[in-house]
Amino acid sequence: MKQYLIAVGLVLGLAGSASAQIFAPQMPKASTSRADFLALSTANFTSIDTNKDGAITKDEVAAALKKQFSRNPPPDLLDKIFKPLDANSDGKATAAEVEAHTAARFDQWDKNKDGTLTPEEISDGQQALMAANQLI
Repeated sequence: MKQYLIAVGLVLGLAGSASAQIFAPQMPKASTSRADFLALSTANFTSIDTNKDGAITKDEVAAALKKQFSRNPPPDLLDKIFKPLDANSDGKATAAEVEAHTAARFDQWDKNKDGTLTPEEISDGQQALMAANQLI
């Protein structure tokens, strides 16, 4: 379960609560600006939005996780990942909802408020997210 959260931590990890980044290998390895962090989230969003309707559903997130981990994510984890992204609770997360969530995550993780996330700030943010969701 920990692998799923780390993987989900940025996109969308950037996402909050449990949502963060669906593709861990794309997590920045060096300091990254807010603009680059949001661009990475947008790229991840685009890859998850398989029907290209400008929104992602829980099913699309589940399919992306299954593709990455070769198994279905646990339903409770999928709920924790998706719920914070779907700000208006309509069953889909639009690009605008995900971008707002990602921007808030960046701001929360940028502890020294210099407009850049270091690898340490990203790691600390992911760890805090996992602890808050009782995944570690």
